[in-house]
Amino acid sequence: MRKPLNFVLFVLLTFVTGLVSAGISLDRAVVRFSLDSPRLQDIKVQNEGVQPLNVKVVPFEVLDPGTKNERKVRIKNPTAAGLLVSPSRFSLSPGKSGRIRMMRLVPKNDENEHIYRVEVHPDAVDVSDSDEEGQGVKFIIAYEALVIIDPNPVRSDLKISMNGGKVLLQNDGNASVLISSGYSCEVLVENNDFSNCSSSPSTRMYPGKGWSFDRKVSSNYVYYRLEQGANRRRVIIDLSSGSAIIKDLTEKENN
Repeated sequence: MRKPLNFVLFVLLTFVTGLVSAGISLDRAVVRFSLDSPRLQDIKVQNEGVQPLNVKVVPFEVLDPGTKNERKVRIKNPTAAGLLVSPSRFSLSPGKSGRIRMMRLVPKNDENEHIYRVEVHPDAVDVSDSDEEGQGVKFIIAYEALVIIDPNPVRSDLKISMNGGKVLLQNDGNASVLISSGYSCEVLVENNDFSNCSSSPSTRMYPGKGWSFDRKVSSNYVYYRLEQGANRRRVIIDLSSGSAIIKDLTEKENN
């Protein structure tokens, strides 16, 4: 089932005649090139509106991800950047779909993770029948997909500690870790019943980067889902003794 992308990169507002919002959906918000995935992968773009759309695709390489120096550099040389994205432009009739194709150019034996962002810009169209100048608004919305090329091999090294009321995590591995589906609980949970727990923040930790969150007053156990490379697992962070200990809650699940 298609799902609309659940975040918007930016919205540009301009005064024009008429009001049109260019409506598209992407079938994937994250594309991962793991060691076993095909060299070619696609994002499906669907025109959900009633007007034809011209779609512009702009790929970027992300440098120093997760730091204050993080920056996006537009890809002009796909070979040097390690990713080829095509086409750069295409048109979609109402209800029709197209595909953005991505080709991995990074060698299979590269030990570093590579991060990219692909912006998808649907052109809004002014459909007013009036020649009079109005005060309508045209919305130009750009959607963004995250593209990750995993290192080979993926090395996991997640460290945890406490400093006062903060829980500190450090990713000393060579691949980013997605930390999500968090719950802070006073007591151990049975049968995945988190109804008496509160939610905990989520993040993506890039290699060599740290992250912290505040320990809640009544929180003795924090549950998280970790994704690194093709590996997924549930963990529990035990804070009950005053220190922080991370334990696997279930066996690792592989994609």
